Amino acid sequence: MTPEQKKQLDRIIFVSRLKVFVPMVATAAIVLGAVVWMTAAKISRMDATLERHPVAGHVAGVARLAGRRGGFQVHVKLDKGGEVDAVSALSQPPYNGEAVELDVATHASGRITYKVVRLGN
Repeated sequence: MTPEQKKQLDRIIFVSRLKVFVPMVATAAIVLGAVVWMTAAKISRMDATLERHPVAGHVAGVARLAGRRGGFQVHVKLDKGGEVDAVSALSQPPYNGEAVELDVATHASGRITYKVVRLGN
């Protein structure tokens, strides 16, 4: 085999490999771009949290949200007055009358959410 034939054969092999590799890379880039675009679109529609602050209160009632491993919806009487329903992801439900600390989140839409952070002393 002459050096020219070897170069031609190497070029043919290289081109045939490119014909397989380039479409695979292009497909992967398109799929990754679509995932990034969809994720960015979802994030832009989210209700952003503007402010968080803790408040204290006492449990007035507890209801299970879903299933055995689901969270709890806790009705809380706030120490500063007022009553709210908060979501608790704690493993055990708090008892009636037990002190709890809530995380109050104010969202961009004006919605206010309450989450049980920890049990009080």
